[in-house]
Amino acid sequence: MALPPALRMLFPALMLSPCLLLADSSTPQIEQHSSINTASLYQQSSTASLAIIRQSRSHDVNAIISQQHSHRSDANIDQTQSHHSEARISQDHTDSATGSIQQNQSPSSRADIEQSNGSDIDASIAQYGTGNDALIAQSHMDSRASIEQHSPLHDIEGSTATILQSAGNSSGKIIQFGVGNHATVHQF
Repeated sequence: MALPPALRMLFPALMLSPCLLLADSSTPQIEQHSSINTASLYQQSSTASLAIIRQSRSHDVNAIISQQHSHRSDANIDQTQSHHSEARISQDHTDSATGSIQQNQSPSSRADIEQSNGSDIDASIAQYGTGNDALIAQSHMDSRASIEQHSPLHDIEGSTATILQSAGNSSGKIIQFGVGNHATVHQF
């Protein structure tokens, strides 16, 4: 679905097909070194849906993707050089869903993925920087979760990773590099 020309002029950072939202502060249409940016995507009752948000060179940015009642849904958030940022993916009543968040050179950031009421789902979070928090909560059958965090060795603040899985046949993996990190996996 293409945007009308008038809307394309108003939203030059909105890319089309299937659903890609770029919020890059280096583009001329957006003030450089911008702060307090929020990008949100909502998808409902769809098949093979894809949602992507990319944010870079900012601080205090937020990214939210919500997918409901969708089959074979993919949600991806990429935040680069965006400290104090938050990324959230919520997938409800989705089968064969994938959610992934990457925060690169984005210290003191938070990433959450919540997947509920479905089956055969994957969630992954990768964070590069210090003082980050990551949470994956899954209540699906056949769910897989992984969190990878890299913190500098000279920084003792570290990062925190938590995986919560409340359904059968689940796997959770946390890999952390650096010092001062905390990891928790709850499977019940």
